[in-house]
Amino acid sequence: MKILACIKEATIIPGPAVFMPGGTDINPDFKLRRISEADEQAVEEAVRLTESLDNGEAVAVTAGEESETKALRHCLAIGANRAIRIWNDELSLFDPLAIAAALAQVARDETPDIVLCGVQSTDFAQQITGPALAAHLGWPFTTTAVAIEIEPNDQEATVTRDVGAGAREIVRIPFPAVITVQLGINRPRTPSFKQVFDAKKAPIQQSTFEAPPTHSIRATNMRRNELSKTQLEILEGETGDVASTIKSLIEEN
Repeated sequence: MKILACIKEATIIPGPAVFMPGGTDINPDFKLRRISEADEQAVEEAVRLTESLDNGEAVAVTAGEESETKALRHCLAIGANRAIRIWNDELSLFDPLAIAAALAQVARDETPDIVLCGVQSTDFAQQITGPALAAHLGWPFTTTAVAIEIEPNDQEATVTRDVGAGAREIVRIPFPAVITVQLGINRPRTPSFKQVFDAKKAPIQQSTFEAPPTHSIRATNMRRNELSKTQLEILEGETGDVASTIKSLIEEN
């Protein structure tokens, strides 16, 4: 069985954002890059599932520039068997539909049984890439998985889904399929020093997205959220009075 885990290197802003000239990106000195949290759990789930099966292979893939190989090497360190990076200079990381089209090209080439994606990225949180990827492939898909079970020689998976309000739904989905995993499906392992060292030397397959992007969403401007003074109300008075006012505001809204 082959499982493809799609990942993204997310932008983390630990403090106030400082923008580049033109305002379409954040100054790299004021941001961090790491694998998106839900995507890391998708890789961990792919590794766990393939470890439990005979002849299993977990493959990590990202659509990103060359600098994003750091996240792929982290995937190799935690147990992915191979890593693939696909890119085209016309692609935009702000366009999840075009990114999904690129990932679909890898899926067609690799012919996996399952494609796993994080339910949403840590930075943009759009929840689009997984379903769009399934649409490009014409495969069945399910979302917000909190548990995935596969029986050897079975041609479908049992997926437990988080459907909100404390409710769970159990579905069966045939292969090949796309599944997005919810945060908390597992706890990713911490690789050893040797695993990290070996991952640094491991080859990463490079692929070009030759088809033109189907969409062209691009960032035109970034700015900080700024609240006007008219949106702020300072509550003054005794603790009990302030608490009563807050309670009334919550009930009214």
